[in-house]
Amino acid sequence: MYLSKHNIRGQKNIKRKDLENYLNLKGSSVTSLMNGLEKNGFLERVPSEKDGRRKILSLTEKSKEIVKQMDLVFEATDNQLQEGMSEEEKMTFRLLLGIAHNNINI
Repeated sequence: MYLSKHNIRGQKNIKRKDLENYLNLKGSSVTSLMNGLEKNGFLERVPSEKDGRRKILSLTEKSKEIVKQMDLVFEATDNQLQEGMSEEEKMTFRLLLGIAHNNINI
């Protein structure tokens, strides 16, 4: 999801170090995770155009399709959660979810 969201925003030069920082994991753990994703066809490591020693992380078509499916599930779940709520209640619900999210992402 991290790679997908950053690619949508136009940031296409995602490196392993970016994932380390985002996931708050050490390099070896992220490398192991990336190896598994690459082995199973979800991730590609492409040489950087600026520096061939650097590898840029890219989603495969297989993983892009899974992201699309996940987005549909998230949207359906969101609709189900908010079913029967007025617009004001939906706004309050989103506000409270935002506060709860911030509380667990210290």
